[in-house]
Parts: sequence; structure tokens; C-alpha cells
Amino acid sequence: MLKKKRFILLLAILGVGLLLALNFFISERESSEKFLKTVSQKLESTLQEFDQDYIELLMQNRPEDPLSFSKLSSISAHPYFIFEENGNLIYWSDFTYIPDFEILRMQ
Repeated sequence: MLKKKRFILLLAILGVGLLLALNFFISERESSEKFLKTVSQKLESTLQEFDQDYIELLMQNRPEDPLSFSKLSSISAHPYFIFEENGNLIYWSDFTYIPDFEILRMQ
């Protein structure tokens, strides 16, 4: 009788442990998928905003026209920087973010 109670108690403890382990691994995977989905949606939204800003900037500044700062100043969702082919900075739209120029020079 005592052995039977111990066996049932051991079985219950193992069952609870198994249930907790399964819950941990299943909930971790779901939270990772939720996080990935949220980040992917925000990234896609930001890329679409950037594409719209880029197209607007290109429409206002044709390559054959001379560079004009008044045409470069437009309202955009994100700051942008324009560099010459040799890497010199020509224009920046926002002073609140400063890129690391050393990294840019290496690329």
C-alpha cells in the first residue's frame, strides 16, 4: 500500500514536471514567432516609407539637373544622407542622427 502511494506520488511529480517542461518550450517558440512577426511587419513598413521618400526625392531631383539644396529639402519619414561617389558627404536631411563615418569609409 505504501509503495503504491509512493509510485502514484512519483508519477504525479513526473507528470507535473513534464507538463511544465512542455509549456516552457511551446510558449518560448510562440513568443519567438510573435516577436519575429512584429519585427518583420515594422521592418516592412519602414522599408515602404523609405521607398516612398526615395521616389519623391528622385522625382524632385533629376540626375541631369544641377544639385539644389532647396530641392533636396523635403519632408521625409526618415533622415537621409547623400554622398558623392568618393564618399564625401554632400547633404544630410536631419542633424539628430549622425552616422559613423569610419564605418562608411570602410565600405
